[in-house]
Amino acid sequence: MVLESHGAMPSKEQLAYCAGLFDGEGTVLIKQYFERGYWRWRIQMEVAMVEREMIVYLQQVLGTGTVNSRKVKPGKK
Repeated sequence: MVLESHGAMPSKEQLAYCAGLFDGEGTVLIKQYFERGYWRWRIQMEVAMVEREMIVYLQQVLGTGTVNSRKVKPGKK
């Protein structure tokens, strides 16, 4: 799946597809950390998948986020 143009408003179908991916593969993290003398909160959404193309698709449709790779321990894939 490819977006028709950059900056285009996602269709209802694209948003529904992204919601389904997040429902099945996503997680929401709430982290508290101490920085520069203050306690701060961070809300983070993550989607972990083997198919990099799907993560890039989510990023394109939503217009935000980063795509990172991480090493998978043997026997954990």
